[in-house]
Amino acid sequence: MSRPTHLSRVAASIAVGSALLAGCAQEIPQPSPDGVASEPQPVLAVEQGEAVLQAIGEVLAAADSSRDAGSLAARLADPALKLRAAQYTLAERSDGAREPTPLTTEDQVLILGATDGWPRTVMAVTQPPSGETAPLLIVVRQDDARSPYKLQDWVRLFPGVETPAMGSSDVGSLPLEPSAEGLRATPADTLSWYGDLLVNGTESEHADAFEPDPYVEALQAEIANGRTSLEGIADITLNALAERDGVIALETADGGALVVGQITTSTGYKKTLSGSTLVLSGEAGDWLGDGKVPALASVRHDSMVAFYVPPSEDGKITVLGADRVLTDASKV
Repeated sequence: MSRPTHLSRVAASIAVGSALLAGCAQEIPQPSPDGVASEPQPVLAVEQGEAVLQAIGEVLAAADSSRDAGSLAARLADPALKLRAAQYTLAERSDGAREPTPLTTEDQVLILGATDGWPRTVMAVTQPPSGETAPLLIVVRQDDARSPYKLQDWVRLFPGVETPAMGSSDVGSLPLEPSAEGLRATPADTLSWYGDLLVNGTESEHADAFEPDPYVEALQAEIANGRTSLEGIADITLNALAERDGVIALETADGGALVVGQITTSTGYKKTLSGSTLVLSGEAGDWLGDGKVPALASVRHDSMVAFYVPPSEDGKITVLGADRVLTDASKV
């Protein structure tokens, strides 16, 4: 399949012609200026990128210490802002039993977007957070020239996963539109297909497009176990919605895409046996305070997920990691 023009990088040079001295046939030598780059440059130097990550890390550390969600807005943007605030709420309602995801912005690998406009994107594979064995993939964005870079997404990489090769720091990686073609799936479709896979598992029409991954397996097992334990007492439903507008994608060295986006899942519980007692435990029970459900309950999770999408219709999409955060629960 041919590659689209926005996934190609072409260098251009400008030649300067000679000039003639008036009234004389002799050619006057002219200096030839260096070629003018026609392709976008990295949005930051490495030192600048690391300084941005350090500034974000300092805000995170202070907010985590005080559990002050209001202070996060200085260096976090949605969905990361909303999800971190929800984690603070859950920590409070569980009396500290459920701590926020350990985060760090200390980088192992810095991935610089390459563009002359805005928004601008920087990604980083971090050192493993304290007490963890797996690193994070974080996404940092600048909306315009007057705004600071802010943390938009974090993803816990799966054990043993290999992130794709990206453009070097002196070249950068081109940003791709959510609708970019020439890939196994567009970045936006990748999110939508994966949402269907989360809900339907191996029965999804898009199951063959993805390599197996532990997040799908864990969520499918959670729903199956819940249905078994509540059989005859309650029905459980699962729905997913991919946030197509918020997807971030950078071109990989092989012409594929590193894609990060958000998927919202809603789990519904409907009591079917009159006189029975339905109690939600775990995070949902902590969020509700009293996990007893009179008739109906709904539990919302927001997940940030990272993918490698190959530059071929025959290749399979690899899920690199995910983090799932409970952001709301209600009952009637």
